Amino acid sequence: MISRYGFAPDLSKTVLQNATQVLEETPWWYYSTKPANLKFHDLTINKIMPPAVSSLLGQNLKFIPTPSYTTGGKEMLESLDRLERDLHLKIYFSGSEDDLPMTKLYVKSDWRPQVEDIPHWIDTRHARFAKAIVHAFRKRRAPSNLLPFQRRLFQDLLARDDIIIANTDKGLGPCSIELIRYMRDLLIHLEDESIYDIISEEEAMERVEQLKTEIEDWLDEFEPVLEESDHTYISTHLHDNQDPFGYFYLLYKIHKLSSLDNVDIIPTRPVCSSCGSIDHSLGAWVNEQLQPVAQAQPSFIQNSAALLKELHSLQLPPDRDAYLLTADATAMYPNIDTNAALEVIPEYLEAHENEFEYNAEALIAALHIVFRNNLFKCGNLYISQKSGTAMGKRPAPPWATIYFAIHENKFVPMFESVLFFYRRYIDDVFAIWLAHPDPAENARLWQEFKSVLNDFHGLKWKIEPLSKSGVAFMDMSLSIVNGKIHSTLYEKPMALHLYIPPSSAHPPGVLAGLVMGNVLRIFQICSVHEDREQRLNQFLERLLNRGHQESTLLPLFKKAIDNAIEYLSKSDEEKLAAKELKAEAARKRVYFHVPYHPNNPTAATIQRLWRLHVAEPVGELPLNKMENIDGAEVEIEKMIVAYHRAPNLGNRFSYRKIDDRNGPKLSSFLKKG
Repeated sequence: MISRYGFAPDLSKTVLQNATQVLEETPWWYYSTKPANLKFHDLTINKIMPPAVSSLLGQNLKFIPTPSYTTGGKEMLESLDRLERDLHLKIYFSGSEDDLPMTKLYVKSDWRPQVEDIPHWIDTRHARFAKAIVHAFRKRRAPSNLLPFQRRLFQDLLARDDIIIANTDKGLGPCSIELIRYMRDLLIHLEDESIYDIISEEEAMERVEQLKTEIEDWLDEFEPVLEESDHTYISTHLHDNQDPFGYFYLLYKIHKLSSLDNVDIIPTRPVCSSCGSIDHSLGAWVNEQLQPVAQAQPSFIQNSAALLKELHSLQLPPDRDAYLLTADATAMYPNIDTNAALEVIPEYLEAHENEFEYNAEALIAALHIVFRNNLFKCGNLYISQKSGTAMGKRPAPPWATIYFAIHENKFVPMFESVLFFYRRYIDDVFAIWLAHPDPAENARLWQEFKSVLNDFHGLKWKIEPLSKSGVAFMDMSLSIVNGKIHSTLYEKPMALHLYIPPSSAHPPGVLAGLVMGNVLRIFQICSVHEDREQRLNQFLERLLNRGHQESTLLPLFKKAIDNAIEYLSKSDEEKLAAKELKAEAARKRVYFHVPYHPNNPTAATIQRLWRLHVAEPVGELPLNKMENIDGAEVEIEKMIVAYHRAPNLGNRFSYRKIDDRNGPKLSSFLKKG
């Protein structure tokens, strides 16, 4: 009864007495912050999940249960040591004009300046700060942000090996499904012998060693043309690798269904997480090389805001009938012919080497390694992908962008008389079609366009009928009104809008970031003022339904609206200048990495101790007026409290590694013979 409804009635008492008792035992925060729309998608046959589960999963899989204990002083020693190193580095390099290259491919260093190269005064200040922090952080039991029955449900779900708590595609909320059905859904993909090979563990480990050797040989061969930092990054991650495999899992495409009632087979989107796999570092390098090439393609768009900036500046010809055109590639990644791609992409890279900063020979060799060696695990199975774009690889998006752009660069000019505008975001095409004055010729051109679009190494496109209004593209709905493009938000009908509730143990600033980001998105996408106002009110109402208070939200909304108006009024040059100023300010900061707990000392308390003991001690010069041993003023203007969160529900219910569960293994469901 408790696991099903959240309470067990005392049968010796009346209904009113039972209700009164439940009311008395429920803390006030639950009433003041309880979300109104606690929902999730029960995909199990016959809907076997207890109704009370919605009170837990309906919080959102990003919901963070409050850790049982606050952070103790001893647990802060590692953070304090990290801060000390950060201080030493900033002080040591103050006054230096050497800028580190802007790259994401770097190996985290543990180097510290020698003791004699650091002035003693900073260690004195840091020691005082460390003593105050250790004293302020006391380990003690903390109240939970889950009710007793929710905690029991949480433990029950964690203990259940027969149920998977999964994610839906398009961010439509959490779902539950039987483990056996999930395994069968996995094998619908994995037993497709045209794409995957299921191999033994021994063969998988042999291939890992072969791949490692192949990458080492590549590093040796192309060391003279590689940046030293890139070579170090790839080599270090290759040899420090702990788990050589990616992990395959599914997202449920419930938006493809008209109803979720007792659906036996639900379409799924396969996903592979390859972060940390044996060739991840080489893939990261390939991604860095390909991104500028992909972004230089005429059809490339960065995001919906960039597309709208182009569209809103267009003036459609008044003497032609204009229509909106969208097309979606059918399973683009699996259906890209690897052999064909490894012919056309290298040919393009060789022809355009002088336009970009890459070595074509090294890049092409790396492409062959990354896209012909995709090894991953699923349950207790080892899989090799033998065709299609290597799933989960960092360079997959620019690879796919460049691959089809090679075809687009040839056929788009063929239709310049009717294609007024043409852009693509990986596997989604958006265009504006100007109808030919002759209906027969227009029909011929339309059929020819569809034929040519689908005539590239077997890749097929689902092309929607031409339309003037309500065309869904990315997260927008687009229409033609009086010769201009109008836009508004597009939302999937099954979206649950499960914004993080206020009771979640999230670091402060998450709500402000959510409001700022969504308000800016509304201002960018909604081209009509009345629509923008309606969307803002709708967003506010949804946050209120998730338990947030109007008194908290309204000041955030006002600030977000002001920021959005100011940001959108700036020119590109002003935005770039602001970005550079922000980067310069970040260079003059140190970061104190702190585990977040709602009952730990607040950021304000930590900042007060920082000012008192380090930044502005009484009777001493401010930190930024002190000098290092070379006589240069210390370039530290600010300390940022950088929180890291506790595990959320999604982390705790993770279903990427299912072979640790009790019960049948994935291999037992393989087709025999």
